[in-house]
Amino acid sequence: SDSLTLDKLEVLNNNNAKKVYCDGVIYDCVRDCSEHYNIPYFTFVDWIRGKRRMPQEYKDMNLHYI
Repeated sequence: SDSLTLDKLEVLNNNNAKKVYCDGVIYDCVRDCSEHYNIPYFTFVDWIRGKRRMPQEYKDMNLHYI
């Protein structure tokens, strides 16, 4: 079948993902970083894009896209 399986979608998402820097570590994508800190994915995305005020703790860790 030509339909995209979940595995294929994950590969596509990871290939298009932007790397993220936080506290000296480079993550392959926002999801990996957000899971490490146990913060919802969309919260991290909003912080990085400036749609929500990023807590000082994460500013101090220089959270940003690479």
